[in-house]
Amino acid sequence: MRPVLKRIALLLGSLVALVPLCGVLGYAIGYFIALFVFSATLEPHTYEHDRDLFAAIYGIMFIGGFLYAVSAGFAIFRFVRSFRSGR
Repeated sequence: MRPVLKRIALLLGSLVALVPLCGVLGYAIGYFIALFVFSATLEPHTYEHDRDLFAAIYGIMFIGGFLYAVSAGFAIFRFVRSFRSGR
């Protein structure tokens, strides 16, 4: 029974660790996209706030959420597969 608890703890730990990782990665990707969406020819204060807002909303919510869903699905797939293979 102990290996089962170890697998469950590893799964839960990886799911919790993925949350900040996917959030930060989503923010970085969103900010990179915002560099192309909001031109630097605008007034500096305006486009800097727009870039931050775009990166926070679209990056964290959509890109980070998608990354978390995919990586959590893969972690759960590996978890179920480990039980089926008997390792």
